Amino acid sequence: MNSVKNVFLETDDGELQDIYLDYINSKKEGLVATSISEHARKIKSDNLLNKISIRELINLVENMFFEEVARRYFLSFKNDNYKQYYSKGNDCDICIYQCIYNGDVTTCKRFQKGLDCDFIERGEEGEKI
Repeated sequence: MNSVKNVFLETDDGELQDIYLDYINSKKEGLVATSISEHARKIKSDNLLNKISIRELINLVENMFFEEVARRYFLSFKNDNYKQYYSKGNDCDICIYQCIYNGDVTTCKRFQKGLDCDFIERGEEGEKI
């Protein structure tokens, strides 16, 4: 099942928002979002996944959806020019306030909150040194 492509990679932001609203409204009523179940059925038919339950596929599609939303959210910070504010003689790549996605620093948590730099070096396990 690992070879199943994320069906939301090419979905535009507006459609992702519609799917999210469908998901939230359906959850309130204790239902599965129609848009999620439609994608699950499509994956099942396109990949001939007859041995996998629709519930497992719905879980897979929900995970794909939220992974894509998170990916876009964190990559949107990559374009922020926060380093002009936070490279004050410090190595921002090792600061505990960095948001990291797939090993790349995307933004600074303090910058997002409108705060000044407060460089604290991060250890190997992510803790303060």
